Amino acid sequence: MSDDVWRSLTALAARQHGVFTRKQASNLGIDSRRLKTALGNGRVVLLSEQVLALGGSVQSLRRDAQAATLLSPHAAVSHRTASALFGFEGVRSMRTEISLPITTRLKVPTTMNVTVHHTSVLDRRDLVKVAGIPCTSKARTLVDLGNVLAPDAVLVALIGAHREGLSLRMLREAAHRLQRPGQRGASVILGHLNTFEHAGSAPESWFEEVVRRIIDHPDLPPLVSQYELVHRGKFVARFDHAFPSVCVAVEAHSKRFHFGPVREAADDERDLRAQRAGWTIVYLGWHVTKRPSEVVEVLRDVVRARRQLPADATPMGQDTPVPPIPQ
Repeated sequence: MSDDVWRSLTALAARQHGVFTRKQASNLGIDSRRLKTALGNGRVVLLSEQVLALGGSVQSLRRDAQAATLLSPHAAVSHRTASALFGFEGVRSMRTEISLPITTRLKVPTTMNVTVHHTSVLDRRDLVKVAGIPCTSKARTLVDLGNVLAPDAVLVALIGAHREGLSLRMLREAAHRLQRPGQRGASVILGHLNTFEHAGSAPESWFEEVVRRIIDHPDLPPLVSQYELVHRGKFVARFDHAFPSVCVAVEAHSKRFHFGPVREAADDERDLRAQRAGWTIVYLGWHVTKRPSEVVEVLRDVVRARRQLPADATPMGQDTPVPPIPQ
């Protein structure tokens, strides 16, 4: 194999995460005899009869995903593998998953760990490229996840994707468009989006959602998530959750979003502003998820104490005195 041909093949494979097909090699002038020689001396390795990799290339999520899409020109990485490529939270890819139009048949080589999902809808609007790999879009991937994962696992991925900029409006449109009998993915997504709409906002983290589920309790006042405290026309603070009727805020205090000198300083300044406005702030860490009933009991005591404030101790964040606790 000439150096020029080898350089061309190497450059092609490098653009494809170390993999290529026999047809691609042939188009560069590498016949089956030359390829067999390269296989014999370890310059390339066989992934399947038609898909090969450069010798020494490292097995990775991207290499496996690219190799799977080379099995068919109509294939797109999807479901858990697409989620992993996007970096969705909480989703692991144990096998490479691809989607194909229902009219396309593909015999998957036994040497490749690939699962094929056939779909009646695989529009161009549902397809993107991630690092050059054909892939279902973020919205389409989330809808597909609803078909293979539990609703809460989908919610974890959805919250993270939204925090990174995914439009909930576009996701809702995709879910409506992809609704099909026997496919629960769209219904799972629409259920989560309806919950966000009812709450007035989407949570910024999974832990925030866990806390909301614990403290959205009939023994506690009405809860508002992502509550913005405004006093005398000026923004004071935004809280993960709040009981506005008693001026009590609840923060889901995770290490990821609330630790470090810069973040801690910002939290301290916000807390001082809120406390000057007469608010009480309760911080809850991950450990409280093991004792949800105790959390509710503590908040009941905090709420009771707030409601027993003297009438002339109206918090600055309220326009009217705090109502007494019902007897």
